[in-house]
Amino acid sequence: MITLPQFRRLLVCGALILASLVHAQNTVDPEGSVPANWTATGGTLSISPLHYKAGTQSLRWDWSAGSVLTVANPGITAADVIDFSKNTCDFWVWNGTAAPGGKLRVEFLNGATAQYWFDFYLDYTGWRRAVRSFTNDMAKKTSPSATFTSVRITVQANGAGSLFLDDFTWVGDRFTRIRDAQNPDITGASALTTCFSAYGVALDPVIPPTPTAAELAELNTIRSRWLAATKGTSTPSASSVTSAGTSFTALGIVEDANGIRGVPLGAFNPGLESWPLTLARDYAWGTSATKTASRDKVLQLARHLMDQGHVADSNTVPTEAPGPEGYSYRGL
Repeated sequence: MITLPQFRRLLVCGALILASLVHAQNTVDPEGSVPANWTATGGTLSISPLHYKAGTQSLRWDWSAGSVLTVANPGITAADVIDFSKNTCDFWVWNGTAAPGGKLRVEFLNGATAQYWFDFYLDYTGWRRAVRSFTNDMAKKTSPSATFTSVRITVQANGAGSLFLDDFTWVGDRFTRIRDAQNPDITGASALTTCFSAYGVALDPVIPPTPTAAELAELNTIRSRWLAATKGTSTPSASSVTSAGTSFTALGIVEDANGIRGVPLGAFNPGLESWPLTLARDYAWGTSATKTASRDKVLQLARHLMDQGHVADSNTVPTEAPGPEGYSYRGL
C-alpha cells in the first residue's frame, strides 16, 4: 500500500516529467521522419541529409507559390510566450535560390485567427536564422492569446523551390537578436540594430560603382601591407600545418551537386581563431609542399562559412556587442 508521503513524491515526479515533456515541445530538430503533426499544402515535406544546422538532417520543403506548412497542436508553452526572460522564437532556413521580394509569413494561431506573426525574407542563398521576440518584434492582434493551436508558415514568393528548415525553438530563452536583411524589423529590448546598418544598408548607396585608378593603387598598397603583417616573420611549422589540416578534416565538409555541408558553424566558433590562419600563412609563404592543399582548405572553409550564413547583412556575422563572438574572429 502506498503511503501519503510516497504518493506525494509520485505526484511531484509526475509533474516534473510532464513539465519536461511540455518544454521539449517548444523545440524541434527534424530527424528521421517528418513529425506527424506537420503537413504541407501546395508542396511536399521530407527529411533530408543534404543540409542541416543541428544533428545530421533537416526538414526539406519543396514548395510552389502559396505553399503552406502547418504545425498542428505545436505544444508551445503559453507562459513562455510573454515571459520577460524568454519570449523568443528562432529557427534556421536554407535557401538554394534567392527570391527577391519573396518571404515566409510565420503565424501563430488560436483557432483560425493569427495572434502573432512576422515575415522572413528570402532574398539570399545558404542558411539564415529567422528570429523574433513575441513581445518586442512580432505583429499581433489586439489583446492576443498566447495559447496556440497551430503554427502556419506560408511562402509568399513566385515560382517554386526547396527550403530546408532546422533547429526550431518556438519559444525559448531571451538572447540578443540582431537585425539583418531577413529580419529587418527587429527592435526593442535585447535587440541589436547597428550591425545591419554598418555591414550593408547604410554603406550601399555611398560606395561608387567604379573605383578610380588612385583608389585601386591605394587598395594594392593596403593589400601588400596586410599580407606582410599577416604572414609574420617565418613560415608556420610543418607540425602546425598538419594539426590545422586535422582540424579542417574534423569539419567534415562535403561539396557536390547539392551544394556544401559539414559541421554547423554558428556565430560563436572559438576554434576558428587560429588554425585557418596557419593554413593561409602556409599558402602565402609558398615554400612548402602543402601550400596548394592549404589554400584549397581555406577556400573550402570560406565557402562553408558563407553557406552557413557568415556573410554581410546576416545576423550570423560575428559582432562584439552581444558577447565574445567578435573577439573569436580576429584571426579568421
